[in-house]
Amino acid sequence: MAASLGPVQIRRLLARTLGLALGGGPAPAQLVERWADAEAAEESWLAAPTWDGIGATVGWALDALDLREVTPPEVDEAASQAFAEAREQAVRLTSDLARLGEGLEAHGVPAVALKGSALLVSNLAPALGVRWMSDIDLLVPERDADGAAWVV
Repeated sequence: MAASLGPVQIRRLLARTLGLALGGGPAPAQLVERWADAEAAEESWLAAPTWDGIGATVGWALDALDLREVTPPEVDEAASQAFAEAREQAVRLTSDLARLGEGLEAHGVPAVALKGSALLVSNLAPALGVRWMSDIDLLVPERDADGAAWVV
């Protein structure tokens, strides 16, 4: 029987999982085995995805690496739900961002997307919902602030 993992070991396992998922490869057998053998209290498992705010990213990574079958059920449920919610929000914000971009362009207002919005625009995120977003961040020249406010 494997030793119970503490919060630091859980965070390391999550970090390794996220690193591999972002690298785009399949999960190596060692990682699958580590997930399958990992034991920890439910509170410890749920702390990282919920308190650290990485639930959406963990949900995506578990799915991308096909680790759902070996992941503790409480982690799978929390992370899957967080990813689904983040994806729905990202889809809405992507649509809003596209409409804003069209409106700003039609009125000659230059704008640059920042933070999570920039990830959506540039397709740098591996999937919608990997990063939780709650708003759209745009930067416009000060001289165009009134025009941008009108478009928004």
